Amino acid sequence: MKEHDTLVTRLSQILIKLNSGEELDIDLLAEEFNVSKRTIQRDLNVRFSYLPLKKENGKYSLESYYLGRL
Repeated sequence: MKEHDTLVTRLSQILIKLNSGEELDIDLLAEEFNVSKRTIQRDLNVRFSYLPLKKENGKYSLESYYLGRL
């Protein structure tokens, strides 16, 4: 159960960051949540594939027209 709680917490925190307009760095997120970079990449590219994410200069962010919709 703890692993599931950790996943839910991580995903919700990432969504909050994206919705507030933050640019997310995979390395920093991996360190913050104590997971691998690959896990963060999977979160952004697979679990959040329905979101209009953009990647610029190695950082992920939500397209401006979608901010505040989450």
